[in-house]
Amino acid sequence: MENHTLQVYAGMIASLDRSIGKIIEKLKDLNIYGKTMIIFTSDNGGANYIELKDINKPFRGWKISFFEGGIRVPFIVSWPDKISPGLTSNSAVHHFDIFPTIVSATKTTTSNKKELDGVNLLPYIKKENSDEPHETLFWRSGNHQSVLHKKWKYIVSKKENKSWLFDTCLLYTSDAADEGLGVDLGGRRI
Repeated sequence: MENHTLQVYAGMIASLDRSIGKIIEKLKDLNIYGKTMIIFTSDNGGANYIELKDINKPFRGWKISFFEGGIRVPFIVSWPDKISPGLTSNSAVHHFDIFPTIVSATKTTTSNKKELDGVNLLPYIKKENSDEPHETLFWRSGNHQSVLHKKWKYIVSKKENKSWLFDTCLLYTSDAADEGLGVDLGGRRI
């Protein structure tokens, strides 16, 4: 591998993989692996400053953007005694779903009388509920705002005075996925 940036990134991924492997081995040594829920996710998509142009392919955008390349990340849940392996979903979930999911998994309650943001994902993960966990999700950071409602995603950048509307279903068509594009209401590729 000649590209130094790629070498560093590959080393970081290998280190992460080794570390997760060590945690799983320890859980197995303690005979609690099957009883332990492991959630693996990321807080954002890959960053453009690492100079790997296809890091978020097929999606547009980077860390700190609300395009799919900035916020669509892996969300992997493993709980061998409770969840069948190999289940997949394209449903939109959010990190605020982690707490209600853990509360449910541990069969505990919260002392807070306020309604929690987020939903318990276990019925969706176990395929006991075939609905979508969320009809609508919102993001906001600085001058950027976004809403995902069903299949529609709207992004506003006040700083750039721009807005985009995507039919996210088109992100999975071969042409759009190859180019990382959505289509705005005017039919123009963006």
